[in-house]
Amino acid sequence: MNPILKNKKSLKKVLWGVLILCGIYLLLLVIAGIYIKSNKKELVDAVNEKIKTSIRGNVQVKNADISLWRFFPRFAVVLENVLITDSLNTNMPFLKMQEIDLRFGLLDILGKTTNISSVKCINGNIYLLTDTTGYTNKYVISPPASNTKKAGKKINIENIQLQNVSFASEDRIKNKKFDILVNKSDVDIEQQDSTYTVSLSENITIKQLGFNLAKGSYLKTQVVEADWLLQYSMVDGTLTFGDTKVNINDQLFHLKGAFWLHDAAHFKIESNTKNLSWQQAMDMVPENIHDKLNNFKLSKPLDLQITVAGPMAYRTIPEVNMQWTTRNNQLVTSVTTLDSCSFNGTFTNAKVKGLPLTDDNSEITINNFKGKWGDIVLSGDKAVITNLKVPILQFNFSSQCSFEQLDDQLALRTIHFIAGNAQLNLQYNGPIIADPALLNKLTIDLKMQNGTVEYVPRNILFTGCNGEILFSENDLHTNNLECNFKQNHFNIIIAGNDLNKFSDSVSGKGNIACSVSSPAINLGDFTGLFSAAKKGTRQKQNRSKLNGTGNQIDNILENGSIQLNLNTGYMHLHKFEAQNVKAQLLFQSNSWKIQQASLQHANGSMNISGEISETGGAYETAKLNARMNNMDIKKLFYAFDNFGQTGIEYQNLKGVVNSTADVTVKVSNKGAVLPRSIAGTVDFSIKNGALTNYGPLQNIKTFILKNRDLSNIEFAELHDKLEITNNDIKINRMEIRSTVITVFVEGVYNLQGNTNISLQVPLSNLKKRDEGADLKNKGIDARVGPSIYLRIKPDKNGQLKVGLDVFNKLR
Repeated sequence: MNPILKNKKSLKKVLWGVLILCGIYLLLLVIAGIYIKSNKKELVDAVNEKIKTSIRGNVQVKNADISLWRFFPRFAVVLENVLITDSLNTNMPFLKMQEIDLRFGLLDILGKTTNISSVKCINGNIYLLTDTTGYTNKYVISPPASNTKKAGKKINIENIQLQNVSFASEDRIKNKKFDILVNKSDVDIEQQDSTYTVSLSENITIKQLGFNLAKGSYLKTQVVEADWLLQYSMVDGTLTFGDTKVNINDQLFHLKGAFWLHDAAHFKIESNTKNLSWQQAMDMVPENIHDKLNNFKLSKPLDLQITVAGPMAYRTIPEVNMQWTTRNNQLVTSVTTLDSCSFNGTFTNAKVKGLPLTDDNSEITINNFKGKWGDIVLSGDKAVITNLKVPILQFNFSSQCSFEQLDDQLALRTIHFIAGNAQLNLQYNGPIIADPALLNKLTIDLKMQNGTVEYVPRNILFTGCNGEILFSENDLHTNNLECNFKQNHFNIIIAGNDLNKFSDSVSGKGNIACSVSSPAINLGDFTGLFSAAKKGTRQKQNRSKLNGTGNQIDNILENGSIQLNLNTGYMHLHKFEAQNVKAQLLFQSNSWKIQQASLQHANGSMNISGEISETGGAYETAKLNARMNNMDIKKLFYAFDNFGQTGIEYQNLKGVVNSTADVTVKVSNKGAVLPRSIAGTVDFSIKNGALTNYGPLQNIKTFILKNRDLSNIEFAELHDKLEITNNDIKINRMEIRSTVITVFVEGVYNLQGNTNISLQVPLSNLKKRDEGADLKNKGIDARVGPSIYLRIKPDKNGQLKVGLDVFNKLR
């Protein structure tokens, strides 16, 4: 027979066989349909009864149906409005489902195993609860005790589908809650020997993954899409999945991992992603981590790798390790903003191996950092954040920059960096806070090269600034610091302490001590010290300013206490000259004190203390206490412009003066004394004194001693206490015993021309004194016999004149 004809006959037989089988299958379905239709109630009751005997909860199925043609060639059991509750909590169902479809073939229910090709759940929720008493509704899915020993048919499910099904699991004892909405999922299950292969396609919305609700939840309101290929081995209890693409809110991750479920159950998951935004990363972590990292923000994405591994037992914490890389990013912090940042970093919660995997054993490391602070390029090998429970930051950044760049970034009100170059090093070791108390651990090392700096409150411009300024561990120090102000050159040593006390959260005040030495100082260059300090302003601010730290530096300079120790070999102001000047000054916000000052002047020495207070007007108020020792009175009066009076001028004086003065005076913003503002007392003693060519004494010759030479009169020691108020200088009764005449003086010298001074001239002066006679005062209360009384008053031209006071009116 022809082989071709033979093959055709064989094919026909096969086709007829298939048609006969299909016909028999259809006939069986028709018979089954007739049977189901006529016995539907009994069959539905049987399904209900089967469910009730399979679980331990209360079951309600509003409607059950068996469909032969809806899923042809398979048929299905369709359950509608299924409700399963536990016996104690009927208001919170274990399961509530609008529809459950169980699909299988006619032959799948024959034999020892029932093969269900697909189970589909539509529009419902499943809720597992363990309350605070330990009661749980999980028991409802276990078979009743009466059925546990009965051998039933084995059920094999090949496919599970969920559509709009919410799954929640809450454990109130462990303070856990997982809440997931399955928008759509399709699971295929295959078994080969002891290995299950699961293909899972899912689209879910994670409402929350709360492993510890006290710390918040992971992945809140995140939509996850993935196609998983899982393999589970019943032999060793391992569940693994290879490299899987997972979209979380449209961010692509690659995940792979394994779960070891036998014995000491543990797991390991590895993940990586590229171009992850900072906000997306923050949305995935719980609130406690989000809040701790809230002081930081990256404006551009980074590449991230994560490994999570550890035990699965209750109250255990997995080990988490992360690595990330970013380029040309922007780092925004509560203190400042850094641009063009490139770095890589790591995170671990196992900083010290063997210790608990907790926040205080966690560490974030930033390596190979490079970024721009404004126009200043900062770089550093490493920055570390440890103990995320109370985060501690450590870093060391350095830069070479110009003074203009530094000034733009610091934006200080009190100091302007105008020109020059600087080497800047920033170090920090302390808590991550936005409070100025961070100065307690901040180290700023600034090396200046030929800088020009303006101190704004006093309008002082320093040039030729060289040296090093170091903020370190709450202190301020300088090394080899020198500068110029006009024609004055200074070498400066600064030491500050308790600078953190300028923080709003720390009580007390900080102090800065400056030791300044100079070969010579022209006080005329520092008249700005006598004017009210002005508040510095900045017209332009931007996000990259160190506003918090800058404000505190301004606060130190505007409101803090600055101790200045001055040492110079020579000092002058107008006619005043002094040598070997040493002064201790204390500058405060609205005043500066002369705590102690000593100098050599007019062949003698002077010690001064006092205070100058700002009043906000054209003049400042000065309180001075001065002690003059063995000074040449002529040089003294010359240097101080006769102390603002014209009664006795320096060219009329000779002698050595010792004096103690306690006065207040007003000083102009140019350092000039307002004469009529002097008030206080002056105790003085003049030895080896003499008056030369003093006009008022020459006028005495009109009344007495006409033949005496009064052009040069030497005196015994003169001493008195002058009381100065308003424009009056009150002269208490004073004995003037000289080589020519003895006079007793008292009265008021007035700076506005109302002088009224009484002179008592004993008649014993008519007798000419022997040359070389010893001059010795007899005292203001001594009996001197008959006297002539004269009065010194201004004439109509304002010149002091001596007239006869017949009736001694002054007394």
